[in-house]
Amino acid sequence: MIALVLLVFLSISAPAATLRVGPSGQYTAPCAALAAANDGDVVEIDAAGVYRGDTCAIYRNNVTIRGANGRPKIDADGRNAEGKGIWVIKGNNTRVENIEFTGAAVPDRNGAAIRQEGANLTVRNCWFHDNENGILTGGSQGSEILIEYSEFGDNGYGDGYSHNMYINHVAKFTLRFSYSHHSREGHLVKSRAAENHILYNRLSDETTGTGSYEIDLPNGGKSHIIGNLIQQGPETHNGVILNYRGEGPHPDNPSTELLVVNNTFVNERAGGSSTFIRIDPSVTTPAVIRNNIFAGPGTVNTQAGSVFSENVTGTDFRFLDPANYDYRLRAGSPAVDKGADPGAPLTPGFAYVHPACGEGRQTVNTIDAGAFESGGAAFNADAPARCRKIDAGGVVNAADFSSGPVAPGSIVSIFGSNLASEAAQAEKVPLPVDLRGTSVTVDGVAAPLFYASASQINAQVPFETQPGLAAVIVNAHGIQAEAATVEIDASAPVMFVWGEGRAIVQNQDSTLNTPQNPAASGSVITAYLTGQGAVTPRVPTGGAPPKEPPLAVPVAPYSATIGGQPARVEFLGLTPELVGLLQANITVPLMSSPGDYPLIVIVGGAAARPAAVAIK
Repeated sequence: MIALVLLVFLSISAPAATLRVGPSGQYTAPCAALAAANDGDVVEIDAAGVYRGDTCAIYRNNVTIRGANGRPKIDADGRNAEGKGIWVIKGNNTRVENIEFTGAAVPDRNGAAIRQEGANLTVRNCWFHDNENGILTGGSQGSEILIEYSEFGDNGYGDGYSHNMYINHVAKFTLRFSYSHHSREGHLVKSRAAENHILYNRLSDETTGTGSYEIDLPNGGKSHIIGNLIQQGPETHNGVILNYRGEGPHPDNPSTELLVVNNTFVNERAGGSSTFIRIDPSVTTPAVIRNNIFAGPGTVNTQAGSVFSENVTGTDFRFLDPANYDYRLRAGSPAVDKGADPGAPLTPGFAYVHPACGEGRQTVNTIDAGAFESGGAAFNADAPARCRKIDAGGVVNAADFSSGPVAPGSIVSIFGSNLASEAAQAEKVPLPVDLRGTSVTVDGVAAPLFYASASQINAQVPFETQPGLAAVIVNAHGIQAEAATVEIDASAPVMFVWGEGRAIVQNQDSTLNTPQNPAASGSVITAYLTGQGAVTPRVPTGGAPPKEPPLAVPVAPYSATIGGQPARVEFLGLTPELVGLLQANITVPLMSSPGDYPLIVIVGGAAARPAAVAIK
């Protein structure tokens, strides 16, 4: 009896196994490993493998299925499990991470990449495309579905009955930090869950999408829609963006609480009438609709008795790049500081980052209306490693933030997401190469850091960097962001500017040069630049330039013009004790009339972009 009890105890407490799939794994196909798995096991799928036509039902509980060494692709390739889809999950508490699914199709036109029939599913960092349904769940009372950091696109048979995702009658559905787009006639998000939390996503038809509702909650339920970018494109086949309880009440969904807070709604539907939020007339509970942007034409809200406050409507919001669906706010946007604190737990703590990522959101002054806070980016420790990234073209000179080549020794700004866990600034020279766990390398050489935050790092390009394309890598607490590249030239001068392209210039009396405070002809002005390249005598990377002669000056020849006239350069060199900052002391030539004139500084044959200086 004792031996039997011990055997049972050992079998219960045995550690979970990891079953590896791939060219060098124990199994060549995921379904073979899933068939062999026990409750609680991990199935790890190597992205190097080819997994076509590998479809199956999954019966085990508490199983984790994850991709490794990249994102493995599971292609149905004309096959299906049980006439339902690629993976039919019958076990409970399943976790699916970092996998691509495509090709789910079945005779009844309702095939799903994942058909969830058990209870409780977590999907993280996955990609679903070109399926009849991305995810289709059954009705399982008590079940909770969490989808995060995942992308859904081009799913749907095309008859309007299949969708990017379709969540049936479950207890709770959470969708966050995900990107759903281009559904084929169906909805971007459809849920019949008793409780819905749709948070910090991008739900967009874009230019060519033919989907129907962006969000459809046909039986209502307790629903919190917070911090989303929701865009209806010109080809959408239904003018309603958010549809609430359009199919009436259901006994599994007793609540009619609808909270719509800090979303950016954009309507670009061509012709016809549009409605941003449609609430069925049978709903008597007042919806709370607060701090949203409603951009474009259409009926904003159909419920007359809703709590509707601090929302902003119109057509010109000074979005950052609306042509590319970047609806972050520029300075001066009419949505900046136009919200009101909705209070916990409704105050948005995060913001969507494309594609299928998220960052923290901190309120600056008064909370902005919409899904994004101007200047409020913060770190998101939960995000996958791929969400710690440098923006495309995000390594720029720090003088005017314009793109183009940079030079050894110059100051650059690196823009991105989740680049540092907290804001930190260098306190002394020589500059550190690590600021509270964040570091940067340029072609493998550590770059000195002036400042680091979640969305911006200011650094010096090491003097050792050679001309050509250089790899820039940010490392935050041991997690490396994907490398960016920047072009390095021997010299690439850029002037520091303020306002609309005005050079930061001190007049001879040390006051700031402005149209109201111009410089006199014959006086000496001081302009500030970065990007001169190599200097003599040599200054160590991150070190302070000398304050006593010989001062550090560019190795390359230099000159300047004001208004097209040659201007004598009295001194051009690194500002003593300030890392990477070049100053040019220039005598103003005699000008024909007062006004603004373009100042140009040339170093090593490379001309800085013109910037205005006021001359009297």
